[in-house]
Amino acid sequence: MKIVILDHIQLAERHITILKELGNVVRYDGRTLTEMESIERIAGAGILISGWTNITTNIIQNAPSLKFIVVPAVGYENVDVKAASQTGIVVSNCPTHNTQAVAEHTIALMLLIARRITEANTHLKNGEWKPSEYMGIELRNKRLGLIGYGNIGRTVAHIAQNIGMKVSHANSKTPPDELDHLIANSDFVSLHLPVTDKTRHLINERRLRLMKKDAYLINTARGAILDQKALTKALKSGHLAGVALDVFENEPHDGKLSGELLDLVRCHNVIATPHMGFNTQEASYRLGEELIANIQAIISGNPINIVS
Repeated sequence: MKIVILDHIQLAERHITILKELGNVVRYDGRTLTEMESIERIAGAGILISGWTNITTNIIQNAPSLKFIVVPAVGYENVDVKAASQTGIVVSNCPTHNTQAVAEHTIALMLLIARRITEANTHLKNGEWKPSEYMGIELRNKRLGLIGYGNIGRTVAHIAQNIGMKVSHANSKTPPDELDHLIANSDFVSLHLPVTDKTRHLINERRLRLMKKDAYLINTARGAILDQKALTKALKSGHLAGVALDVFENEPHDGKLSGELLDLVRCHNVIATPHMGFNTQEASYRLGEELIANIQAIISGNPINIVS
């Protein structure tokens, strides 16, 4: 069976070798593709692996040989799952490989922003020695509100509780008024949920205003969960103590930040990283293992991690 890897994925040589034993592998390393380019590359494939390219209805309808789409990530919003399902294409993801990596990145961002570490580091590199200016706060005994309580959310909770934080959480079954209460009473709010029609801009201007004025917001999930324009407005008004972001709405896959995104990340009380929470050696290796397990399950006729 022809297996097309449509965009960039970092795999160990061992995993590439195994994939080649499982099928005829055609591997591409770009990200930004037109629909026509994607259709041309997918032609004849039975299995498609894609984590960055938007797999639209048009692409799906023009891939008659395609039977399976495997997303090498937890989130699969790049795939039109409804269109795939209607066409008989099975969509699966890789749900556990980056749990520890993203959880640790979340805690790291909390520590960085609570202790003003990046700010102090930048000033020190500029020759300024002013330790008394960087008054921070400790995480112990602070209230952490987790929105989303899957693999990553639970791991963040475990680490945070060991630090001494008081952890509460909300999930997809939490009523809106209870979610509002969690947001309003947390010292740190951290997002760990997928982006769907229901969660897009879940944290909007109203909910940002519910947060304590000295609270911190962390997002290592998906950028579209946050209304970025409302967030920039809240930051510039001085409503939040700080924000730490690893994900953004309309992420710049070409490496060039939009003016709107620059306006956000340049706020003095924002720490931002370029969607790298997943990126550890260990998570990359686990991704290869999980991806191969998915392909082997497909070939054996018993696909796993199905999301469609």
